Amino acid sequence: MIEATILQRKLDEVREHLRECLRRRVMARMLLVYGVIAVALVFAVPALGPDGRFLAPLVMLGMALTFFTLNFWVKRRRWSDIEVARMIERRHPDLNALLLTAIEHLEPGAELSEFFQKRLLAEAASKGAVQAWPATVTSRSMRGATAGFVVSALLCASAWVWLLALLPRSFSPEIAAVEKVGPIEKEPEPDPKIEITVSPGDTEIELGSRLIVEAKMQPVVPDSATLILTDLEGAELDRVPMRLTVDGDAFGGLLTRVKQDALYRVEAGEAVSKTHKITTFVYPALVRADVKITPPAYSGLPAKEIKNTMKATVLEGGEIEFTVTVNKPVKDAELFGQDKTVLPLKAKAGEPTVLTAVMKPEKSQKWRLHLVDEQERANKNPPWFTVTVQTNQLAKIEVVFPKRDIQVSAIQELPVEAKVSDDIGVTRSGVSFSIAGDHKEVLFQHATTAPAKKQDVKTLLTLENENAAPRQLVSYFFWAEDQGPQGEVRRAMSDMFFADVRHFEDIFREREAPPSMPGEPGQQSQSDKLLDLQKQVVNATWRVIRDTNAGKSMDAAAPDVDVVHESQGITLDKTKEAMEEAEDAEVKLALTEAWKSMKDALDPLQQAAEEKKRTALNQALGFEQSALEWLHRASSREHLIMRQNQPRQPGQGQRPNENQLSSLELKQEEQRYEEEKMAAEEQSAEQQENLQVLNRLKELARRQEALAEKMKELENQIAQAKTEEEREELENQLKRLQQEQEQLLSDLDDLKERMEKPENASNMAEAREQLDQVREQVMDSAEKLREQQLADAANSATRAQRELEQMQEDFKQKTARRFTEEMRQLRQQAREVAEQQKQISESLENQKTPDPGQSTSTLEKMLDGSQVARKIEEQSGKVGELLENMRRISEQAEGNNPLLHRRLYESVRDAQTSGLEENLEEARLQSRYGQRAGAQDAERKAAAAVEKLQQGVDKAAESVLGSETDALRMARSELDKLIKEAESEAGQAGRTDPSDQTDQTAQRGQSGEEDQPQGQRGQGSQPSQTAQ
Repeated sequence: MIEATILQRKLDEVREHLRECLRRRVMARMLLVYGVIAVALVFAVPALGPDGRFLAPLVMLGMALTFFTLNFWVKRRRWSDIEVARMIERRHPDLNALLLTAIEHLEPGAELSEFFQKRLLAEAASKGAVQAWPATVTSRSMRGATAGFVVSALLCASAWVWLLALLPRSFSPEIAAVEKVGPIEKEPEPDPKIEITVSPGDTEIELGSRLIVEAKMQPVVPDSATLILTDLEGAELDRVPMRLTVDGDAFGGLLTRVKQDALYRVEAGEAVSKTHKITTFVYPALVRADVKITPPAYSGLPAKEIKNTMKATVLEGGEIEFTVTVNKPVKDAELFGQDKTVLPLKAKAGEPTVLTAVMKPEKSQKWRLHLVDEQERANKNPPWFTVTVQTNQLAKIEVVFPKRDIQVSAIQELPVEAKVSDDIGVTRSGVSFSIAGDHKEVLFQHATTAPAKKQDVKTLLTLENENAAPRQLVSYFFWAEDQGPQGEVRRAMSDMFFADVRHFEDIFREREAPPSMPGEPGQQSQSDKLLDLQKQVVNATWRVIRDTNAGKSMDAAAPDVDVVHESQGITLDKTKEAMEEAEDAEVKLALTEAWKSMKDALDPLQQAAEEKKRTALNQALGFEQSALEWLHRASSREHLIMRQNQPRQPGQGQRPNENQLSSLELKQEEQRYEEEKMAAEEQSAEQQENLQVLNRLKELARRQEALAEKMKELENQIAQAKTEEEREELENQLKRLQQEQEQLLSDLDDLKERMEKPENASNMAEAREQLDQVREQVMDSAEKLREQQLADAANSATRAQRELEQMQEDFKQKTARRFTEEMRQLRQQAREVAEQQKQISESLENQKTPDPGQSTSTLEKMLDGSQVARKIEEQSGKVGELLENMRRISEQAEGNNPLLHRRLYESVRDAQTSGLEENLEEARLQSRYGQRAGAQDAERKAAAAVEKLQQGVDKAAESVLGSETDALRMARSELDKLIKEAESEAGQAGRTDPSDQTDQTAQRGQSGEEDQPQGQRGQGSQPSQTAQ
């Protein structure tokens, strides 16, 4: 079989390596033995005289015979396949006796089928092809045998050379005569002249680097040598003792640091080498880079210069002028971009070390600085310059109030408020209202805003002056204008909001809701559902129009238009169903008109999607708004508001009458909590970024403080340094300190670049200005270090540290506001959980225990533990959500508010160790299967844990919000103060004009009667209130 042949060849290769290894070991021992014999002959031959002259040839003949004999024996030496396989297995344990098994079954008489034998041999052969068996089996032995052979051969050769050199001298007649007569005295010979050859001779090295000098001595090697370094005038700079090298015929010396051009020579006794010259040079390197940024002309922004930086951020269309200072004149200099664009730098007239270049970047990328001097030497480790190109962003609009759709009366003033900002500046801003097809645009009065600064804008829309009628729909949106890249005026628009004008006499009743199953959503009328759907369609169309006006192509917006078209079709079908079910003639008419407007909107939407036309979108929006107004008219004039005892279930939509509830200013904790939660979620991204910047500021402040302390310590050490070695070491420390300060400056530029991002520009505008001041101090400290003015450098570093700490405090306050809102929500959530737990406890207490004789159906009706179990299951979800929120806030507060972090962490840990969630689960199971006693026992444990958890949350909230008692006491104090001021003003008004006071009292009485609800006139309090 071919597998057996391949395997046998692999084993033969291993045998050959083993044989070669054995040959080298045997020969090494033979050479060692004959070397020792040669050394013995060196001492024995002179003593034997002429009779010993034949010993050396005899020994050499014996060595030759021994060589051939041992070589023949090695060739005859064989290793069996089993022995070779065992050696391979020891080196390759992963074979798992595969090779041994294959060898055994190759022998005659092995019982194994041909298939398995062939497979076994194939696997062994494949292993041999992959693994280098000859090398791995004999590698270590071969290296040792080779080394021994080489060493033995060298020793043997040296001994025989010594012996052969001694033989002629020992057997010459002259030496014999001298030995008989005695030694002849000779005159002393003069010392030979020593010639010194110095390497590297005349040489060029980098300034500040080290130089190794080697001096070879001929014909004899002296006992010592000295390397002498002088300046070009011959004044001695240094004297370095040289050491004998391993070869024994040369001396070596080290100049640790060459600071200038110099001469050097080697002296050995009276011998002196030639004088050679050391020429120093420096590689071209960047010393400093300044950047001048010129924004595009249309922006009207001034140019700004940033010193000592390698990062630049420019608005698209702007220019960047680089001013690069290098350490020496250069032949070529360029900035090489990542896209392989080359920007050459030219030297200023009269300033060959100052290079300039101007670019108008089109995209963000990095550029590498390459420098080449006259000797074609390039700069080592070329530095990177980072250029960030920011696009001209649309103006940003942040709606402050109201952030949702509301209901208003026809005589009400509608307040609207927002914040606008832009990276260049908002030139104009306003709000556009639409009532019954009439459009009104209100322009906010303000000058062009500062770049990235937020401008508060607000106005009041008096609906009575606009002749608003009930069931009309007021739509409005904010807008802000800025200048585009081509100098054009661009308008950014906010989302569209709606205000429903209700009837002045609409009645809102507040009463308890009828019992409902847990998790059952609030009921909506068919008109309200259609109203919500159509609002979503109008808002979606409006967003598409807004995005296309902002620069989004119609091709990209086409899929969104298709979705709007599909949604409008669904709303159209549902409106038709409601129209067929409507019994009231007025409602049916309104639904019919709404259906017609929806149908009219479908064709423009389809045209916009197919033909990619914006005008069709505006036409569709008009039809959609008309349908929305007709749906408002279809709404019922009387709305019943029900206050649910149980909180809103997760995922449940907002009930339609909650806006009416807020109009009546009914104080429901559930709604207020939800609004605060939505506001917090909107600010989460900004707060997260503030936390990241805060952590970075902490790190920079700590580093600057440590560097300032090092500067002060180094100044004292330099003043106390006595030896040149100490001064040199302190100088090295000063350079490292300067590098650390410059690295801190670079990190500040990184932080500034982060603050200049579009998503952070408006929120961190003031902080960015503060950071510029910090940067000036850090840069001044680095420059003072370069000039070795340590006292001034430490002062600048200390000022930078204090300003960083002040910025840190400012960001702490920003992040604290986030914790304030979140802890207020968390405290409210904990109280809701505690209140729900009390209700569960009462439900278990009120649960009746059945008599043994009652039927199963009666038992099911009386126990009905499933309802309590559902409440406990709902409570478990709320507890889990509460604990998760506590963990999240605790992790976020770890570095910024350690006290809050520790209290929340301890509360979560106590809740886990007390088995809160486990006890709730046990109570649920016991209640579900009617085990009232077991459920109560588990519930009591859970209630105790919930109470402790609430106390922990309240204690943690106090570290952020303060004590509620103190807050109420302060509020009462402020209220008393205001009351006194009001009474004082009223008293002064009464003393000045009593008649006016009487008239005012009468007017207030009349207005009070008009404002009093009808239900409260005459017969006292009624359960209804009339909305004014």
